[in-house]
Amino acid sequence: MGRHHSFRGHRYVTGVPGGDTITVRQLAGMRSGLFDYAQDRKFLAGLRADPNRVYTPCQLVHIAFGHACWWRRSAGRPSATTCGTMCSPR
Repeated sequence: MGRHHSFRGHRYVTGVPGGDTITVRQLAGMRSGLFDYAQDRKFLAGLRADPNRVYTPCQLVHIAFGHACWWRRSAGRPSATTCGTMCSPR
């Protein structure tokens, strides 16, 4: 797969906002434009209430998928937690 090929995240994980246009390079470079789940207020409140709770990678990325992409990919703003989790083994 070339560096500019689309990730087509919808084939692997349902509900990826813009998954048909995110490239592997953007995902691996932590610059896919996906919302950073670590910025989700409900997630943060739950983390404060129960800091020992264990989340699966699928739970974490679906928190992010509840939000629209939060910046244009060309802007270069990192979304490291969501991209890193997307790249981790399930």
